[in-house]
Amino acid sequence: MDNQVIVLALVRNATKELTTQEMASLYMAASLGNDPRRVTGYEKAKSLFTENDGTRMHRDTLAAFNSIVSERLDAEL
Repeated sequence: MDNQVIVLALVRNATKELTTQEMASLYMAASLGNDPRRVTGYEKAKSLFTENDGTRMHRDTLAAFNSIVSERLDAEL
């Protein structure tokens, strides 16, 4: 099975309990390189932040997260 498909499924599962606001806040923190531990929703998705002492996502995880954020925002429009 393709690793990208596996990562996408794992990220989708880890983010299913996030509200849209929490997801958007985590997206901003992850994209800007800010410490996400202070962001509401971090505790629900902290398993995604596996690098730099729990403050950064692996690039493949971040790419999957970005896709899921886009899907969620598109669905909300």
